[in-house]
Amino acid sequence: MSTNKIMDLLKQCEDHDKDTRYMGAMDLCSELIKISETSKIDEGIERRICSAFVKHLNDSSLDV
Repeated sequence: MSTNKIMDLLKQCEDHDKDTRYMGAMDLCSELIKISETSKIDEGIERRICSAFVKHLNDSSLDV
């Protein structure tokens, strides 16, 4: 598992550009699916991931 890659994708999820946020969320989902069967995610990172997706529920852009 690449913690750095996940952290980069989390930063993209918080970007000011709606397209970057959308792509960050989609890429993060793909990465989580890939690693879910082989690795365990650190609890702190897991909380950040959950928080990022909860923020997307209130996003002003309908695409995100």
